[in-house]
Amino acid sequence: MPRLSADFVHPARVTLPGEYRLRPITPADSGLDCSAVMGSRERLRSLYGEAWGPPPTAMTHEQDREDLPRHERGTAEHKSSHHALFDDAGTADSASPGTTPAGKGDRP
Repeated sequence: MPRLSADFVHPARVTLPGEYRLRPITPADSGLDCSAVMGSRERLRSLYGEAWGPPPTAMTHEQDREDLPRHERGTAEHKSSHHALFDDAGTADSASPGTTPAGKGDRP
């Protein structure tokens, strides 16, 4: 069941002030995403905790690469929205802003 409005259109790219761009995250971003997720692990735990569990204590780039298609599907199916902030060169990932309804018990 879609969790976002049926008429919601996920942005393909949003230009922000300065050098950053917001765009959907993909498996190709796993190297940057893994570092950002692991660096934000405790914050993610505080935000989502029991709803979908924190990232594992030691997540590898391969595990992240295997997990990112799920985020892509969630975005495409309007169950969630997972984007990341990148610099103009596409080299800086400032974590993954995501929208997932809390308390649903399932990860998008």
